[in-house]
Amino acid sequence: MDLYGLEEIPGPENNPVIMQMFRDLGHDWVQGDETGWCACLINWLAWSLRLEHTNSLLARDFLSIGNNIQIPKRGHLAIFWRTDPYSQWGHVGLFVRKDSDLIYVLGGNQDNKIKISPYKADRLLGYRELRPEYLKGWA
Repeated sequence: MDLYGLEEIPGPENNPVIMQMFRDLGHDWVQGDETGWCACLINWLAWSLRLEHTNSLLARDFLSIGNNIQIPKRGHLAIFWRTDPYSQWGHVGLFVRKDSDLIYVLGGNQDNKIKISPYKADRLLGYRELRPEYLKGWA
């Protein structure tokens, strides 16, 4: 299934694919596709690939799993702060490339769709590499 470009449906309708991702991860309480879903997408992809995942809808929770990476490769996670460097709010996406002051990530809920978007490098909290689920908890 090609997910690139998948987007929310404005108004009272919901994109059934996004809603199914929430359900697959056990978040049946989510009522609409306008709920923040960047972490849902990354968790759903990791779950589908049998990689460790947080199953949380908070992007910053990805900082507590996987391996910390200093120099990312395409596909590693990039986690950013949102609103405030110390708040619980953040954003997570798959690293694509870095320019001088921008980090490009492929992610969900970026302008309400799955696409590649730039984020300021000074908002980066960290890069992570997810391990296969059977290695969860190993160093």
